[in-house]
Amino acid sequence: FKYPDFDAGWTISMELLKHSVAGLSTKSPTGSFTIDVQHEVAMIYYDDDILLTNVPQFCVNKPLGEDECVSTVRYTEPGCGSVDAEDILVSVKTCHKFHGTRIPVFKATSA
Repeated sequence: FKYPDFDAGWTISMELLKHSVAGLSTKSPTGSFTIDVQHEVAMIYYDDDILLTNVPQFCVNKPLGEDECVSTVRYTEPGCGSVDAEDILVSVKTCHKFHGTRIPVFKATSA
């Protein structure tokens, strides 16, 4: 399942752009809760049986010119050293009406 990496770059054809505009004028994205916008963009197309393809020239962590990269973005991890598990705090912002659906998923994921 392919999805766009907005940082590395992505393009769509004029035909797909017109399809997107027409689709968004008749159906809007569901809800206002988003976690992974890139995945949700891909799902809009996937739901219409349109599969995105990878273009390896949109690179991540490679210099321009390597593998014929036409765009690139560099990610570096901060040099924080090691952190004890007791020193890590994770919080989730939500409201009461979503506690029944979101908190069990969070607890199952973070266990």
